[in-house]
Amino acid sequence: MYKKIVLALFLSLVAVTIMAQNIPLRVNGQYYVETDNLTGVDQVIVFKSIDASASITYTGGKTPVIWTAFDGTLLLNGTDEFNNLENNMGYILTAGTGSTKDSVTFYVIDYEANLPTLNSLMVDESFESSCEETCLLLDAVIPPLSYQEPNGTTHSLEQTFRVSYTTLQWSDDSWQEITKDTTVNAATTLFVTAPLTNTTFKVTYTTYTDELNITDTISVESDIYQAIAIDMHPTSITEVRTATNEIDRPSETTTIKGSAPLVIQFLANANEPVAQYYNWQIKRGSELLAQRTDREHRYSFEDAGIYDVTLKVSNAAGCMDTISFRIETSVSSLMVPNVFTPNGDGKNDEFRVAYKSIITFEGFVYNRWGRRVFTWTDPGKGWDGNINGQPASPGVYFYVIQAEGSDGVKYRLKGDVTLIGR
Repeated sequence: MYKKIVLALFLSLVAVTIMAQNIPLRVNGQYYVETDNLTGVDQVIVFKSIDASASITYTGGKTPVIWTAFDGTLLLNGTDEFNNLENNMGYILTAGTGSTKDSVTFYVIDYEANLPTLNSLMVDESFESSCEETCLLLDAVIPPLSYQEPNGTTHSLEQTFRVSYTTLQWSDDSWQEITKDTTVNAATTLFVTAPLTNTTFKVTYTTYTDELNITDTISVESDIYQAIAIDMHPTSITEVRTATNEIDRPSETTTIKGSAPLVIQFLANANEPVAQYYNWQIKRGSELLAQRTDREHRYSFEDAGIYDVTLKVSNAAGCMDTISFRIETSVSSLMVPNVFTPNGDGKNDEFRVAYKSIITFEGFVYNRWGRRVFTWTDPGKGWDGNINGQPASPGVYFYVIQAEGSDGVKYRLKGDVTLIGR
């Protein structure tokens, strides 16, 4: 809209001085003065209604004061106040003589005499881009809110509509129903962002309604529109593992990169029931690993590498939304310590391997006489230094570990570990 340079709002007979080219004028009545982006005139004065309270007074003190119409017709001579205002009429005020003469041109509009008539509102169902935008067809008579220069050239002031409707907004991991207000230029064909839920559209005339403090607005409402636009905000929930000896372990539910296996639950979060059909695809390179048609999809990424996950959501109206994202699992590694101290101080109390992306695991611990004292198959766990519930003797023990990584690497590890006394 135009930048509002001078604003004067009156609910009763009020007089305020306004300036145009240093010309002091006092406008009486309920009005708004437009001075910005005008061509050929100094002011456009929009009265809410040109009634008995509407008048303009010259307060500069120079004489003689002459009021003429744009066509040169003399209207008033020698009087400071002019109250014979007419709708859609241009005026010239001159006061004084010679080089110090004051002169100002202004155009007067009666707002209530130029109001539009809004008859009906409907959605253009044939609009080709209806998945992204909704086209509204307004049956209306919209008189131009225009002014003229003294030479007769006509210009139009901007007129606006507010289009209000219900839609959805993704916030705090859930859909929230909101009322969306969009300001558009006044026209009989209007375009707004397509709603994500069923709604009615309401068009309200807003030109100068705030400036003139108009609360009894002109509006029209459509029938209920069946939404077809699709939007989605996919999220994922990764299974968390707590073993601190696993490197790059998935420690947060938002993790999509790290040690395998990454077990992830994917949620589409589309605007149902508008969204009807789901297509999940998981690929590694060009290889299709999985395809599902549920709104939620659970998958275990066990092999090391980069995966592309793509979700397409569509409906019978032909609207569709697509999104892709990547999952990355680490190459494997397996390292074995050579000492541990099961003294209960919370530091190195267990004989545990440090590992990453290990899919299968089996480990054995033997004493110096070759007796097996501990066996485990979960790399996230380890030996606490007890044998049959009793503390093992300090000294050297031997291990044998067999494992396989998510990248296919096979581990065959043998060595010794020292248990330091408690």
